Amino acid sequence: FPVTIGESDPKTVRGNRFTTVPKDALKDRGICIEPSLNVSLQLAVGRFLKGRLARAGIDLLNGQSLHRRWAQQASRDGMHATIDLSNASDTVCLELVRWLLPPAWFDLLYSLRSPFTRLDGDWVRLEKFSSMGNGFTFELESLIFASLCVACGGETPGKDFSVFGDDIIIRTEDAP
Repeated sequence: FPVTIGESDPKTVRGNRFTTVPKDALKDRGICIEPSLNVSLQLAVGRFLKGRLARAGIDLLNGQSLHRRWAQQASRDGMHATIDLSNASDTVCLELVRWLLPPAWFDLLYSLRSPFTRLDGDWVRLEKFSSMGNGFTFELESLIFASLCVACGGETPGKDFSVFGDDIIIRTEDAP
Protein backbone atom coordinates (compact mmCIF):
# COMPACT_ATOMS: atom_id res chain seq x y z
CA PHE A 1 0.00 0.00 0.00
CA PRO A 2 1.15 3.57 -0.59
CA VAL A 3 3.02 5.25 2.24
CA THR A 4 3.31 8.93 3.08
CA ILE A 5 5.20 10.86 5.73
CA GLY A 6 2.85 12.02 8.45
CA GLU A 7 3.69 14.60 11.08
CA SER A 8 6.36 12.34 12.55
CA ASP A 9 6.05 8.76 11.32
CA PRO A 10 5.29 7.18 7.96
CA LYS A 11 1.70 6.04 7.58
CA THR A 12 -0.08 3.79 5.13
CA VAL A 13 -2.60 5.54 2.90
CA ARG A 14 -5.05 4.08 0.41
CA GLY A 15 -3.68 5.85 -2.67
CA ASN A 16 -2.97 9.15 -4.35
CA ARG A 17 -5.16 12.23 -4.70
CA PHE A 18 -6.46 13.84 -7.86
CA THR A 19 -5.94 17.48 -8.76
CA THR A 20 -5.50 19.56 -11.88
CA VAL A 21 -2.75 21.81 -13.21
CA PRO A 22 -2.91 24.20 -16.16
CA LYS A 23 -2.20 22.45 -19.46
CA ASP A 24 -2.46 25.62 -21.50
CA ALA A 25 -4.39 28.89 -21.33
CA LEU A 26 -7.73 27.13 -21.88
CA LYS A 27 -7.44 23.63 -20.39
CA ASP A 28 -6.39 21.91 -17.22
CA ARG A 29 -4.57 18.58 -17.04
CA GLY A 30 -5.53 15.97 -14.47
CA ILE A 31 -2.70 14.66 -12.32
CA CYS A 32 -2.43 12.67 -9.13
CA ILE A 33 -0.29 13.59 -6.16
CA GLU A 34 1.43 10.41 -5.05
CA PRO A 35 2.23 9.48 -1.45
CA SER A 36 5.65 10.89 -0.56
CA LEU A 37 7.58 7.68 0.08
CA ASN A 38 6.13 5.98 -2.97
CA VAL A 39 7.03 8.85 -5.29
CA SER A 40 10.64 8.77 -4.04
CA LEU A 41 10.89 5.10 -4.98
CA GLN A 42 8.96 5.65 -8.24
CA LEU A 43 11.48 8.33 -9.26
CA ALA A 44 14.36 5.94 -8.54
CA VAL A 45 12.76 3.28 -10.75
CA GLY A 46 12.16 5.95 -13.41
CA ARG A 47 15.86 6.89 -13.37
CA PHE A 48 16.84 3.24 -13.74
CA LEU A 49 14.43 2.77 -16.66
CA LYS A 50 15.85 5.91 -18.32
CA GLY A 51 19.31 4.37 -18.15
CA ARG A 52 18.16 1.04 -19.58
CA LEU A 53 16.23 2.76 -22.38
CA ALA A 54 19.31 4.86 -23.20
CA ARG A 55 21.34 1.67 -23.64
CA ALA A 56 18.69 0.56 -26.16
CA GLY A 57 18.98 3.84 -28.10
CA ILE A 58 16.10 5.77 -26.52
CA ASP A 59 17.53 8.84 -24.76
CA LEU A 60 14.91 10.34 -22.45
CA LEU A 61 17.41 12.58 -20.67
CA ASN A 62 18.49 14.54 -23.75
CA GLY A 63 16.01 13.23 -26.28
CA GLN A 64 13.46 16.03 -26.34
CA SER A 65 15.44 18.29 -28.70
CA LEU A 66 16.36 15.35 -30.95
CA HIS A 67 12.74 14.23 -31.00
CA ARG A 68 11.66 17.77 -31.90
CA ARG A 69 14.12 17.82 -34.84
CA TRP A 70 12.82 14.43 -36.00
CA ALA A 71 9.25 15.77 -35.96
CA GLN A 72 10.28 18.82 -38.00
CA GLN A 73 12.06 16.63 -40.55
CA ALA A 74 9.07 14.28 -40.72
CA SER A 75 6.77 17.19 -41.55
CA ARG A 76 9.12 18.21 -44.37
CA ASP A 77 9.93 14.93 -46.07
CA GLY A 78 7.00 12.66 -45.12
CA MET A 79 9.31 9.70 -44.43
CA HIS A 80 8.07 9.46 -40.85
CA ALA A 81 4.70 10.04 -39.24
CA THR A 82 4.20 11.75 -35.89
CA ILE A 83 1.68 10.33 -33.46
CA ASP A 84 0.80 12.28 -30.32
CA LEU A 85 -1.52 10.33 -28.05
CA SER A 86 -3.92 12.24 -25.87
CA ASN A 87 -4.35 11.07 -22.27
CA ALA A 88 -1.82 8.30 -22.89
CA SER A 89 -1.36 7.44 -19.23
CA ASP A 90 -5.09 6.74 -19.03
CA THR A 91 -4.77 4.14 -21.81
CA VAL A 92 -2.03 2.05 -20.18
CA CYS A 93 -4.09 -0.44 -18.20
CA LEU A 94 -2.91 -2.75 -15.47
CA GLU A 95 -3.30 -5.92 -17.53
CA LEU A 96 -1.30 -4.50 -20.46
CA VAL A 97 1.64 -3.84 -18.15
CA ARG A 98 1.27 -7.30 -16.57
CA TRP A 99 1.28 -8.84 -20.07
CA LEU A 100 4.28 -6.88 -21.38
CA LEU A 101 6.70 -6.85 -18.45
CA PRO A 102 8.62 -9.73 -16.90
CA PRO A 103 6.93 -10.79 -13.63
CA ALA A 104 9.62 -9.36 -11.34
CA TRP A 105 9.41 -5.95 -13.05
CA PHE A 106 5.62 -5.99 -12.99
CA ASP A 107 5.66 -6.87 -9.28
CA LEU A 108 8.09 -4.03 -8.49
CA LEU A 109 6.14 -1.39 -10.41
CA TYR A 110 2.82 -2.72 -9.11
CA SER A 111 4.06 -2.50 -5.52
CA LEU A 112 4.91 1.19 -5.99
CA ARG A 113 1.75 2.32 -7.80
CA SER A 114 -1.33 3.72 -6.13
CA PRO A 115 -4.29 1.36 -6.55
CA PHE A 116 -6.80 4.08 -5.63
CA THR A 117 -7.25 7.79 -6.27
CA ARG A 118 -9.09 10.16 -3.94
CA LEU A 119 -11.52 12.14 -6.10
CA ASP A 120 -14.11 14.54 -4.66
CA GLY A 121 -13.92 12.80 -1.28
CA ASP A 122 -14.36 9.27 -2.68
CA TRP A 123 -11.81 6.54 -3.36
CA VAL A 124 -11.80 5.28 -6.95
CA ARG A 125 -10.07 1.98 -7.87
CA LEU A 126 -7.65 2.45 -10.76
CA GLU A 127 -7.48 0.14 -13.76
CA LYS A 128 -4.91 2.37 -15.42
CA PHE A 129 -1.46 1.43 -14.28
CA SER A 130 -0.11 4.82 -13.35
CA SER A 131 -1.17 8.42 -13.61
CA MET A 132 0.62 11.63 -14.42
CA GLY A 133 2.33 12.39 -11.13
CA ASN A 134 3.71 8.89 -10.70
CA GLY A 135 7.52 8.96 -10.80
CA PHE A 136 7.89 6.31 -13.51
CA THR A 137 4.86 6.96 -15.77
CA PHE A 138 6.87 8.81 -18.44
CA GLU A 139 9.53 6.10 -18.67
CA LEU A 140 6.97 3.27 -18.63
CA GLU A 141 4.97 4.94 -21.43
CA SER A 142 8.16 5.40 -23.45
CA LEU A 143 9.03 1.71 -22.99
CA ILE A 144 5.55 0.52 -23.96
CA PHE A 145 5.26 2.77 -27.01
CA ALA A 146 8.79 1.85 -28.15
CA SER A 147 7.77 -1.81 -27.88
CA LEU A 148 4.72 -1.10 -30.04
CA CYS A 149 6.94 0.61 -32.62
CA VAL A 150 9.14 -2.50 -32.77
CA ALA A 151 6.07 -4.72 -33.09
CA CYS A 152 4.85 -2.55 -35.98
CA GLY A 153 8.10 -2.92 -37.92
CA GLY A 154 10.50 -0.39 -36.44
CA GLU A 155 13.79 -2.12 -35.83
CA THR A 156 16.17 0.61 -34.70
CA PRO A 157 15.41 3.48 -32.31
CA GLY A 158 16.80 6.71 -33.71
CA LYS A 159 16.53 5.39 -37.26
CA ASP A 160 13.14 3.72 -37.73
CA PHE A 161 11.35 5.34 -34.81
CA SER A 162 11.63 7.65 -31.86
CA VAL A 163 9.55 7.87 -28.71
CA PHE A 164 9.46 10.50 -26.01
CA GLY A 165 6.71 9.60 -23.58
CA ASP A 166 3.52 9.51 -25.62
CA ASP A 167 5.04 11.35 -28.61
CA ILE A 168 5.80 8.76 -31.27
CA ILE A 169 7.63 9.15 -34.56
CA ILE A 170 7.66 6.10 -36.81
CA ARG A 171 8.25 5.36 -40.47
CA THR A 172 5.19 6.40 -42.44
CA GLU A 173 4.60 2.86 -43.74
CA ASP A 174 4.57 1.51 -40.17
CA ALA A 175 2.26 4.18 -38.74
CA PRO A 176 -1.12 2.58 -39.56
